This record gives sequence, structure tokens and C-alpha cells, in this order.
Amino acid sequence: MPVTDYIQIVIAVVLTGTLVILAWQLVIQNRLLKAQVLDSRFQMYWKTYEPVSDAEVEQVNLYPEDYMSEERYQIYRENPTAIRKYLGLLSLYEYLAFSYSLKKLRLPDPLGYTWTERWAKDLLGYPEFLEVHNYHREYYPDFAKYIDSLVRVYGEVANPKVS
Repeated sequence: MPVTDYIQIVIAVVLTGTLVILAWQLVIQNRLLKAQVLDSRFQMYWKTYEPVSDAEVEQVNLYPEDYMSEERYQIYRENPTAIRKYLGLLSLYEYLAFSYSLKKLRLPDPLGYTWTERWAKDLLGYPEFLEVHNYHREYYPDFAKYIDSLVRVYGEVANPKVS
């Protein structure tokens, strides 16, 4: 066998080894991506439990158009408790929209997609949640379609809350 045949065999072995290393690297990078998504998911989840600060309420008073319609702001303007509730539900809406996007991207959800969808259905019982939905729907079109489908099936108040 001539030397050129040996060289071609060595090149084939090196290329095969390179291909195996690249495939292994791809698997590792996919695992890291999933870990980052899960980390973001849990950071956002824990953020939903943080109380709404006075600074956030003041931010709504400075730039109400970033959060709600002018008509809604006129109702909420003199009621910081209502603004806090609205902001809390806005935070939940954004979190659920993020969680819903995991399903669309076929990324694993550690709590399960059913849990996210159930939570969204339960929040239909809060009129403020629907106000948040109506004002912020354009920012989360896929999640807005899902909420609209829930409203069609369950009506605007799935579980009325007694005040």
C-alpha cells in the first residue's frame, strides 16, 4: 500500500474524530441552552412573588401610557392599592407569556405546561388580568391568542373572586 493511502486513512480518521467531537459539543451546548432557559424561568417565577414597590407605583403615575389606557388610569390614579394589584397581575401576565413561549419553542417546562395553562385560566377571574391582557396583547400575540381562546371557552370570569 502506497504512502498516499495511509495519509488518506489518517485524514479520514481525523475527520471522523472531529465530527464526533463536534456532535458531542452540540449536545453539550443544547444542554446548556436548556439550563439557561430553566434558570430564566425560575428567576421570573420568583420575581412574581416580589411585592410591588412604591417606585413602581410612582413609575405608573409618571408614565401611565406604558402600563394602561388613559381611561383605566383615570380610575386607578387615586388608588395605589389598585395600581399595585394591576402591576402584580402585569408581572404574572408577562411571566405566563414567557412560560407559554417555552411550549411553542418545544423547550422543557420543569413545572409542566398544564400548570401554566391552569394558572392562566384561574387568572381570568380577575377583571384586572383581562385589562392587562387587553392593553398588552400586542406585545405577546401568541399568548394573547391563547387567553382569547380561554375567554371564548370559559367566559370572562372563570372563577369569580368574592371581595
